[in-house]
Amino acid sequence: MIKRIILLVLFSLLFGVVNNQQIMAQKSKTDQIVMLSGITISGKVLKLYSSEVRYIDEKTKKDLRVKRIDVEKIIYSNGRIRVINKPIFEEIKEDDYRMVFITENPSDVEGLFPIKEITAKSYYKSRSAKQAKNSAEIRMKKAAVKCKAMMVLLTNTEKSGGFGEPPIYTLTGTAYGEKPAEEEGSGN
Repeated sequence: MIKRIILLVLFSLLFGVVNNQQIMAQKSKTDQIVMLSGITISGKVLKLYSSEVRYIDEKTKKDLRVKRIDVEKIIYSNGRIRVINKPIFEEIKEDDYRMVFITENPSDVEGLFPIKEITAKSYYKSRSAKQAKNSAEIRMKKAAVKCKAMMVLLTNTEKSGGFGEPPIYTLTGTAYGEKPAEEEGSGN
């Protein structure tokens, strides 16, 4: 009986130590305030005001404030993310379709090399002519990225549909890049 009591006391002490460590680990997690400048501040966010964010700094334990217009997002210790402001500039990679420009002016592609003829058709469930045109342009830009082009010179635009039918845009153009097109099958 005494052995059981001793085991029970030891078990409860051990459980208490483990439980206390878990509580301390949870408390040590801090909120992250990500500034638009790229700096991350660690601390406990106390309150979001209309013009500022109030927090307790993790290192100094001081009650501080930052301007809300300078904050991109807050990553709370529980994993929740609250976006406050979107960055003005966004880094776009070279292989992103948003880097490709579509033009109808042949002088825009002077000095570039033709790579490939591209045809792109709008999404078949487009609801408006504007949406269909945008869809066809995005598909054309994505096709241009695949062949490493930076510009597309439009040579033909076809519009169809209407009166109860979904609008369809078909764009045809030539993809242009900084380097001449690589010949298929060339490689040693």
